[in-house]
Amino acid sequence: MSIIQALKRSVGVLGALLFASGALAQSPAGQWEMSISGKVLGASAIGIAYIEILDDGSLEGFAEIRGGSSLLTVSGSWTGSGSGLFGSLSVTSELFGDRSYEFIGTFRDGRSVSMSCFNGDGDRIRIAGRPAVEIPDCSGVYLGSMRQYGLWGVLEVTVVSTEYPGLYELGGLLLLGGQAFDLAGHAVVNRRGSFVANLENLTSESLAISSVWGSIRPGQRLSGVGLDIFDGSAIRFSLR
Repeated sequence: MSIIQALKRSVGVLGALLFASGALAQSPAGQWEMSISGKVLGASAIGIAYIEILDDGSLEGFAEIRGGSSLLTVSGSWTGSGSGLFGSLSVTSELFGDRSYEFIGTFRDGRSVSMSCFNGDGDRIRIAGRPAVEIPDCSGVYLGSMRQYGLWGVLEVTVVSTEYPGLYELGGLLLLGGQAFDLAGHAVVNRRGSFVANLENLTSESLAISSVWGSIRPGQRLSGVGLDIFDGSAIRFSLR
């Protein structure tokens, strides 16, 4: 018996009637701004996600995690009874493919959602959050300094809004060690101004991607730390 089958059986006759009729007294349906914590393949996974839970039993969204290689897309299905929900989801990375999870969780109608996600590889992730709200537009051009490999450089980042809440496209230029590098990537920003982002070095002959995280004050300041996901070199930057 699979985990999901066991969970469905444990709900009982009343839960089965609710699944069949769709007549939940409460519903987690809506757009949610969520935090991510836990471990994936033995490594820490901390990040930000926006997930939309739909009345038709599906869910979809996107996320960024610290140390990640690219924007993650999330899709899956759910069902529930009372204030509980469970289901399955798939997390897709352009570089590393799909990872599949089952989850159990709870919700408070229109107030909060929490999911515990797990799989056979030992991944354990908690995703929890509140209804998504409109956040100040972070679009703009930010210019300042960056340090990597013991060198100081000049970094310019252009932040462009998308049609999705909290999701931004990034473009940029880095001058470091007498060389110029074109950059591109994505950032996910929450209501507190915290962000997690990835930046790919488009100029490098080999694949070079940095994961960075920190805080942003729209139109004023963009700062944080990070690392090159392949060589582990530390990054620090402060832009205005």
